[in-house]
Amino acid sequence: MEVTKDKNVVCLRRIEALLEHLEADTLVLEAFEPRNSARTSRIAKLCRALVSLGNDRGMNVCIYTRKDIDVCFSTVGARTRYEIAEAIARHVPALAQRLPARRKAWTAEDRRMALFNAAALVFTHFRYQAQHVFDEMAGSA
Repeated sequence: MEVTKDKNVVCLRRIEALLEHLEADTLVLEAFEPRNSARTSRIAKLCRALVSLGNDRGMNVCIYTRKDIDVCFSTVGARTRYEIAEAIARHVPALAQRLPARRKAWTAEDRRMALFNAAALVFTHFRYQAQHVFDEMAGSA
């Protein structure tokens, strides 16, 4: 159990330094609680600590479920994680070269898919935040 705590402490320190360096004001996470995710208990604890860290720093902390991401990308015809990655690669040329080949059913997911999962989370955040702004503008018109 000691190793688990140490991993989380190391991760938190690194993330805190990164947030400080980037002067971030928003922290976006994928849902991590058991009812919304298949994350391990260590990762769920780490994510809860990240939420606390973000709140303590006065950051805007946003958490989106996999369903939120799927709904966001369904509007462009992307239904699977790979189709979402393809859509991102088409619109972000810097990521296109990192798109792995489509996964076979019997192979493990390529590590590079984590980059596209993170990008999908960012796109989802911007989509929902933009919608919120437009909803507010419509309400004040």
